[in-house]
Amino acid sequence: MRRWPGSTPSVKGIAAHFVNDRWVGALERGERRWTSEERRAALRAVTGSADDFEIGLYPPRDRITTGTIADADLVRGLDRPDSTDRLALTTPGSNIREHLTDLTDRHEGRMRTSTSGGPQHQTDGDLVEFTLILEDPGIGPAELTAVELACERLDQGFAAVRPDDALVRCRLLMGFALAQLRRPQKLCDQERLVALAARLAGLRAWACFDLNDHREAEHWYQAAATASEDARAWGLGAWLMGAQSLVPWHRRDFRRTLELIDRGSYLAGQGSDVTTQAWLYALRARACAGLGDLNGFRAAYGQALEAAEYSNERDRRHGMDFDRGTLDLRYYAGMSWLLLRRPAEACLELNSSLDALPRSHNKARSVLTLALSDAAVQSDDVDQAVDLARAALTASTHQPIMPILQQGRRIRRLVQQRRPEAAQSLDEPLRDFALALTSAGTSAGS
Repeated sequence: MRRWPGSTPSVKGIAAHFVNDRWVGALERGERRWTSEERRAALRAVTGSADDFEIGLYPPRDRITTGTIADADLVRGLDRPDSTDRLALTTPGSNIREHLTDLTDRHEGRMRTSTSGGPQHQTDGDLVEFTLILEDPGIGPAELTAVELACERLDQGFAAVRPDDALVRCRLLMGFALAQLRRPQKLCDQERLVALAARLAGLRAWACFDLNDHREAEHWYQAAATASEDARAWGLGAWLMGAQSLVPWHRRDFRRTLELIDRGSYLAGQGSDVTTQAWLYALRARACAGLGDLNGFRAAYGQALEAAEYSNERDRRHGMDFDRGTLDLRYYAGMSWLLLRRPAEACLELNSSLDALPRSHNKARSVLTLALSDAAVQSDDVDQAVDLARAALTASTHQPIMPILQQGRRIRRLVQQRRPEAAQSLDEPLRDFALALTSAGTSAGS
């Protein structure tokens, strides 16, 4: 125990008070802002302060009523800007704006009549407003964490839902995030909200891409990338670039694909998880294969395999598949071998990847099955190619996405070149799939 520095029992009417280090520390850090009348009197005597406000003590808001502070105290407070700031903060909400307006008017009058000629500093009214914003609780940590977990569940389940359903969920969560961003927030919470909005924008862009709205997808990817950089969420930004690269990849614009992947690799270098880095290497390997660059494919895929050894399923984002806790890159290897016209190697990788995919991932399984159909066409096994394509289209009609329809139509063209009569058996499943995709797009837009 120790006596408050400078306190003495000899001061008339003031009793000696003994305090410990924890009590003093809480007072110095501002954790304790109000105490008993006897202790406040002792503190005023020791510091020579005229009132509690001068020593930085004021009662909590829930203990203040309209009649707590007399009008005379308000007048005296307005003559002391430092104490007025505290006074305004401890006055009921109905009076805060009135005090702020009065305070701002007084300072503006001082600025207009100033003859110093020097630069004017920020007013105490600004300081009050600044403090009010910082003290506004905004979104609570528990509420923010709950929304982040909802976004995480949406991301994890994205592969198993219809694209229009995913789009609706993205809109709902994004509406909440944007509403919170319009309110004053703590700086740490603001950064988390921006990163959350960026991730939702990325998922929304992916859903737009699945529904064949490439223009809208590009806009959302760009907005998401800007927000992720503002939040310094480098891993998120790297994933966004990789996801956006799928738009030009499906157009067979492999050079634009590489530009976006390289941008993603740059962001990953600023501080990203190794899982995202491995995924970007695999995307790069596939793009190199599309350009016919065998050496580039092998170099990038070797980097992907090396990085994937250190991948972690906790870092999973939509577009990444795992097998026994490790990032599964065999789909990208299989697609690369297809682009390099090596169907035997492609089938080996694609079948292994298909075996590892969960049954609930109908869309991804259909994409892989269509890739195997492509390999069958390259091997001149038209019957197998048709059977695989029909199975893929039928299995995912209830979860239609444009990449499946695009690849199905491509298989039909390839079959048509080899055996026209066999291609006709794909007409009906392609028509049903196209109708289902149109219905999903209409549902998403309504």
